[in-house]
Amino acid sequence: MSFNIAQYSKEDFNATYSPEDNKLRLYTDVRIDQSDWELMKQHGWKWAPKQELFVCYWSVAREDFCLAIAGDILPEEMTMVERAEAKADRLLILAKKRVADSLGYAAAANELSLRIDSNQPILGGHHSQRKAEKTQIAVERNIAKAEETASAVGYWVWRAQGVIGHADQKNSFRTTSSRIKTLLKDMRDKQKILNEAAHYLSIVERVDGCEDIEKRDRMITNLSGYYFFRATFEGVETDNTNDMLAAMKHLTTSIINSRVIARRIGHTLNRLAYEQGNLNLVTKYDGAFTAGIIQTFMRTHGADKPKAIKGEAGSWIVESSVCLPLHIGSGLALELDDQEWRDLMQSVGYEVPAKITVASKPPICNFKTRRQMIWHRYNTDYKLTQVSLTKEEHKKIGKDYTTTINSACGLFRMRVGYVSDKKGGFEWRTIFITDSKVHATPESMTA
Repeated sequence: MSFNIAQYSKEDFNATYSPEDNKLRLYTDVRIDQSDWELMKQHGWKWAPKQELFVCYWSVAREDFCLAIAGDILPEEMTMVERAEAKADRLLILAKKRVADSLGYAAAANELSLRIDSNQPILGGHHSQRKAEKTQIAVERNIAKAEETASAVGYWVWRAQGVIGHADQKNSFRTTSSRIKTLLKDMRDKQKILNEAAHYLSIVERVDGCEDIEKRDRMITNLSGYYFFRATFEGVETDNTNDMLAAMKHLTTSIINSRVIARRIGHTLNRLAYEQGNLNLVTKYDGAFTAGIIQTFMRTHGADKPKAIKGEAGSWIVESSVCLPLHIGSGLALELDDQEWRDLMQSVGYEVPAKITVASKPPICNFKTRRQMIWHRYNTDYKLTQVSLTKEEHKKIGKDYTTTINSACGLFRMRVGYVSDKKGGFEWRTIFITDSKVHATPESMTA
């Protein structure tokens, strides 16, 4: 941002940041030049007239701007709920004004109506006709304005209630949990950029080490057409493979060492810590570790295809083809014992998801019966009779026309298929497989 900072003093500005809404705020009593203000608007800044401050969502560039113009960034003292309450108070003041306006219009209409003699109709052609008509119009106009302002009272009260409700909803458990999931995805997306750059850097280094010059040049040319490098060589015409390889190395290393990406990841981690602190203290996992638990944890925090293996001393080792996320570990591998894994998970706010138990379906029974089964499907009850088929005949029906249904007692299932009837049509019937294992007939079908 080419902002003329030199003409302003740092003492005239106060910059704050609020993790509640991820916004930077800039307080000042100094008038910003029009050209500088236009530049600020282009970079996302807005003026909040009621709060008398500049505000925008956080970004690296905007944070740097606040540091340059104010010297440092302080925590925002006013919480989201306090700002909502202040706004609600302003809206309620407007509602009170509308009440006063409505009462004033009603009183004016009442006063004017007293001037009109209800027992005396307006006399056409009389000198009082014009005055009486004007008075009547004024009465109707004041009544209409009284009704209009009275309806506005409900609107402003509704707005005030909505502001408080919105602030409460933003701080609810469900919304905070959703924000944590969004922040974790955002962190993984940023880490994915680094992982991808590391992958391509390893490919570039392997290509560079190829001793066959012809093969090396061919691989460099092919590599330049990959989507990751496409923008680098778009519109550039060169046959020098060494220059192309140098450009690829420069791109991948600049991404891996990018201070901007590192700051964005660090900012996201700080926001995660804040949001997780608002929910509750993360409990330390006390169960037994498996490779799946550790790999899920590592993937959740941005590791690329982690592989967990059990060490000889009872520790767990996680390996990745690229460097691990910096807030987890350094290098391509991390080895910790059970207690250290528990401490690490708790320190980054991770809780091992509870194991979801899926209720097992009742077994499929293959038995011969003359009794019908009732199948409730598409709001219709079907009385199904049984047909005997071989495995091959059952297979020919096709997956789209076969299924299983639960018995009325819920203790077993039977095969069902859409098969031909004696009249040449098709109907749904239960199926008995003649050349498969035969089960005993359940008691519910014999009772």
